Amino acid sequence: DVDTLPVSIADNNLVYHSHQFSQELQALYDNGSDLHGVMGVYYFNGYAGGVNKYALLALPPYTQLGYAMYVGSGGSVDTHSLAAYADYTWSFAPRWSLEAGARYTHESKTAIIQNYTYPNATFTTPNGVQANFEGSTAANNLSPKLTLGWKASAAVNLYATASTGFHSGGYNIQANCTAIPQSCRPI
Repeated sequence: DVDTLPVSIADNNLVYHSHQFSQELQALYDNGSDLHGVMGVYYFNGYAGGVNKYALLALPPYTQLGYAMYVGSGGSVDTHSLAAYADYTWSFAPRWSLEAGARYTHESKTAIIQNYTYPNATFTTPNGVQANFEGSTAANNLSPKLTLGWKASAAVNLYATASTGFHSGGYNIQANCTAIPQSCRPI
């Protein structure tokens, strides 16, 4: 009962599975004086998917209205990502430092999306298709970073940073391609 009212307006049965594996390897560098940094690689492999059976106005006293709606949505998304990065700091003068870094990421996602409407609560034979597709998308990104720092005192460090970030997006597992066609495109 998703509405948490005394009389159920909507009922939701969700079965969801996910798992992931990630690994990171780093190498540190310090010349013992004015240069130190880190470099490494990062790997990610993840899966998320499930089935959601949703009934709206399908339980008494609302069944008498004749507007019951049954929707089943399901799907899965597989994500694979590999990144390499490096970040170094050079203390070029007393109390001054320059930090430079970059991260290169390659990420791919594959999705299976199936969303149907049903005539009753058995959720066995669909009477409408909202989404039924497979898709994949891939992204490559280079995110640089540059920081100039000044140590004003032992307790105060002032700095200015310019950097970019990356978020690859994904798929909407509850897409409704019929009503909102753009919901079936990767975001």
